[in-house]
Amino acid sequence: MKEAIIIIDVSGAEKFSDELADLGLIVTEATAMTRVMENWFGWKECDPQQTLLVFPGNGANIVRQYLNPAWLAKWRGFRFYAKRFWQPGEDPQVVAERIFPDQMVVGAKRVVVIDDVFSSGQTAKLIREKNYTWIPGVDWWAVGWISQRAVSLKGFSRSFTAEQFGTRTKKVPINSLSTLLADINIAQSYATRNFERPEEFLSLLDRVSIKSA
Repeated sequence: MKEAIIIIDVSGAEKFSDELADLGLIVTEATAMTRVMENWFGWKECDPQQTLLVFPGNGANIVRQYLNPAWLAKWRGFRFYAKRFWQPGEDPQVVAERIFPDQMVVGAKRVVVIDDVFSSGQTAKLIREKNYTWIPGVDWWAVGWISQRAVSLKGFSRSFTAEQFGTRTKKVPINSLSTLLADINIAQSYATRNFERPEEFLSLLDRVSIKSA
């Protein structure tokens, strides 16, 4: 199979890591990546009172759930709606709302977009585009679990992820276990595109779903 990455971001599914790797997948675990993210030296440059951690959409909320509560409590964190829509055979579509609707934010020095995967950079850039005039004078950072090396984050002064994959010119498939378990159509498309015997992966996915329920 071609290189493909899967994120174990479902509680109790870590026990299936070896079986997923045996199918040829590169397995990354949310817990380990979160600890790397929390210990990044870049946080030392941030004043928690002047730094806004923003969590766009479901993927970012899953990252938030893995963060150490004591670590998270030091920061000003905000959740808001953003979503990347994708159907097999179609180009991804992205929507994002304002972080603070109908409100100008002053006194902040930095906005850090936290997410699970930065693939094209489309979501992060749309978030900045919709919000930068309402949070004036801040640096925009992007921090998360995984990024493609081909990602484009124009407008962001700094970025960090626990893992990077692909090359500057070629992306690799990255999917989270939570997404595959939640949407059978995406799971079937993923299995067909990445495995010679997709039924083996789908059978394993069924067992993961039962054990982690």
